[in-house]
Amino acid sequence: MLAGLERGIDIVSANKGPLVLYYRKIQELAKVKGCRIFMSAATAAALPTLDVGMLCLAGSQIISIEGILTGTTNYILTRMHKDKCAYETALREAQELGIAETDPSLDVEGLDTRNKLFLIASRIFERNFDLKDLKVTGITSILPGDIEKASANGKVIKLVGTARLEKGR
Repeated sequence: MLAGLERGIDIVSANKGPLVLYYRKIQELAKVKGCRIFMSAATAAALPTLDVGMLCLAGSQIISIEGILTGTTNYILTRMHKDKCAYETALREAQELGIAETDPSLDVEGLDTRNKLFLIASRIFERNFDLKDLKVTGITSILPGDIEKASANGKVIKLVGTARLEKGR
C-alpha cells in the first residue's frame, strides 16, 4: 500500500490488517500524495458502510456508530439463543458451515469487530484514534444461562461495535 501511494496510486483494499496497523501512516501519505483510500470492503464486506457515512450522509454530523460487524458471532449467539445450545456446539457448527475460521479467535474475542469499528470511526469521525481507545469484550465467556437470563428479560445478547463522539473524543 505504501509503495503504491508513493507512486501516486489510489488504494482499494478489503484487507483490514495493514489498514488497522498503519492507519495514520497510510492516511498521511495518501494526503501528501493526493491519493484516495477505498476500504469499505474491509469494514463490512458487501455492506456500503463507509459509502453511506461518507457520501450519503455528507454534511450531516454523525455522533454515533453502532452495529453487528461480524457474522460469526451473530451466528453463534443466535444458535445459542434459538436452540439453547452451548457456545462450543454453536462454534463447531459455524466452523463446519464455513462461517467461522479454523482459528475463530479474532471474531469471538471481539478483535475483528474492534478492527472494523476502528476503521469506520476513524474515517467517519475524521479522527486519528489508537486501537487502545477501543474497549473490547468478546463472546467466549457467554454461557447458556446468560442467554436464558437475557431472554427472560426480553433481551438478546449480541456482539455490537459502538463508537460515540462526545466532546470531540
